[in-house]
Amino acid sequence: MLEPDPIEALKALADETRLRILSILEQAGELCACEIEAVLDLNQSNASRHLAKLRHAGLVHANRQGHWVHYRLAAATSVMTLAEPLLRSLRDANERFRRDLARLDDYRSSGHTCETIGEWSHACPPARARLAPRSAR
Repeated sequence: MLEPDPIEALKALADETRLRILSILEQAGELCACEIEAVLDLNQSNASRHLAKLRHAGLVHANRQGHWVHYRLAAATSVMTLAEPLLRSLRDANERFRRDLARLDDYRSSGHTCETIGEWSHACPPARARLAPRSAR
């Protein structure tokens, strides 16, 4: 497998939403696009755009399984080797990243699947609602 273009990969890492996607994928191993949307409280269009950028940069792999597309981190590359400590640091220091992981844990322990994720996402508060206003952080 070819090493991704480091410039494209670094450009892809220069966005908070894409870093949040990578963070939950690193924790979960593999997630369906609908799970990423629900856990991060993203609309389908926004999530698709960010996932396409990550795919194009060679940072994630997509695997279609029936109606769903599942994503996982790309195999170890020099850019992912650089990104891993960044993701750890963000999870340790950034409230939004910690909340994402809490929502991921909540979803995974709920027993819901791609078929029933809508029920889960309607039952829990949106990710945005859980954050303090930027001025208070």
